[in-house]
Amino acid sequence: MFTGTARVGEEPLDDADWRVYAEKYAAEFAPIGMTPEEYRASYSVPVRVSVERVRSW
Repeated sequence: MFTGTARVGEEPLDDADWRVYAEKYAAEFAPIGMTPEEYRASYSVPVRVSVERVRSW
């Protein structure tokens, strides 16, 4: 678990960063019933989190 500050990203992922993300999670789009393109269109605003504290137990 972690706590931190979240903020809406000022800019969407550029195409190069999106390709890296889409390749990493390629197997995860079909189980949620979306193509990579549909996912990108639906979740187009990045949320940036600055981690302030990490807790483990």
